[in-house]
Amino acid sequence: MLATNGRKVKSIEEGEQFIREFMRETLGNPSESGYGKNYDFDLYLPWMMDWVLNVPQNKDDEDMTATHVLEVLFMDAGWSLCQKGILRPGPRSTGGESIGGALGKGYSLTPKGREWLNEIPAPPPAADHP
Repeated sequence: MLATNGRKVKSIEEGEQFIREFMRETLGNPSESGYGKNYDFDLYLPWMMDWVLNVPQNKDDEDMTATHVLEVLFMDAGWSLCQKGILRPGPRSTGGESIGGALGKGYSLTPKGREWLNEIPAPPPAADHP
């Protein structure tokens, strides 16, 4: 399940991949659009964190990342995607709704980001076998 995978993020790269999966799931699915929760952002991190943290979890799973660590990883992953030209801070348009205190929490896709979102990720490299 996607949200459970979000609890296991350990690096900025894994955070970027989860953000991609989350955006594919929520932007492409009207029942998961987050209307009223994502304001006018393609990615609103507080809504994503709420989504991730409120999925029932196996309390014995030691692979889960602490909430305060996840929050920082996802903020850093969002900024990393901005530096790569995939996201930009702010609402989708100049007339878009932006709430107070959203600085660094809400992002919109760039044209490059829309292509990135639709790309099929390359399979992981094959392990070397003797």
